[in-house]
Amino acid sequence: MTKEELADFAPILPQEQFQKNFEENQSREPWNLSDLFALAPFMEEEDVGRFALKFADSGHAPSEFVGLAPFMDEKSLGEIVNRLTENGHAPSEFAGLAPFMDEESFGKIVDRLSGRGYAPSEFVALAPFMREEDLERLVRDYLAGGGSFAGLASVAPFLGEGAIKNLFKGFGKE
Repeated sequence: MTKEELADFAPILPQEQFQKNFEENQSREPWNLSDLFALAPFMEEEDVGRFALKFADSGHAPSEFVGLAPFMDEKSLGEIVNRLTENGHAPSEFAGLAPFMDEESFGKIVDRLSGRGYAPSEFVALAPFMREEDLERLVRDYLAGGGSFAGLASVAPFLGEGAIKNLFKGFGKE
């Protein structure tokens, strides 16, 4: 189907017009995340990301951005994740976004959330997408904070053999 045929079937605003309408009307807040969902497949990744960022600080949960993630650039998605972690969202809430995030974003999540008392099980949905060193750092911080080895069972399959050996260094020595 051509763009012209699609326009006959479902009229679509040209990208420039959508941007102009969004920016002009934003102060009256007629736009919501559903509007962006509807138009995201027809927009540039950077624009989807830029508009989605405007919703990141307005009380939306990470799960509400999952439908936009495939249409968004990684940089914008990373910034949304940063803002949402600053707003107190738990690591497990980012599971639906994980396949679309870059490794750097995971490192920032670990930086921001590792000292807040989250158990590694909160990160299990993110673990397959994380860099091994970020996951290892998370585990070390968890154990240093008094966490138990039993609490590592959910993420152990994603730790490298060397990381597990390092965790047990000094174990049983007096």
